[in-house]
Amino acid sequence: MNTNKTQYKVISDPLEWFEMVSDDQFTIHNADFSHENYVQVFYSTNEDMHAGSTQTSVVLAAFVTCRAKLKLYEKLKKIDKRVLYFDTDTIIYVRSPGQYRPILGDYLGNFTDEIKKKGASHIVEFISAGPKNYA
Repeated sequence: MNTNKTQYKVISDPLEWFEMVSDDQFTIHNADFSHENYVQVFYSTNEDMHAGSTQTSVVLAAFVTCRAKLKLYEKLKKIDKRVLYFDTDTIIYVRSPGQYRPILGDYLGNFTDEIKKKGASHIVEFISAGPKNYA
């Protein structure tokens, strides 16, 4: 499992920046000097020095992901042809009176109504250019 994710840091002290670029434990991916008072740095730990984590389980991660996809598929099957879009945690569908609607809740594994959270009651127009790219 990849536990060595790219991290982000804002540095305002030139000495801290110099120490970071001089330290072999860091791999600098990008540095943005566009602000006069600080530098924005995107970095990760050098793979040779990254210890990983004993707090992860590939088997558990695979099980949770698989179970979530099965629950999503179960809902997609019930909504059927009314589905306009879906990804790992989203279903956008045409709601019709008398037809199946997923149960909503506020807990892990529940679906939520993102439209109501924004103070609306329904979507008038939906456009998608691909996964996680919709308006």
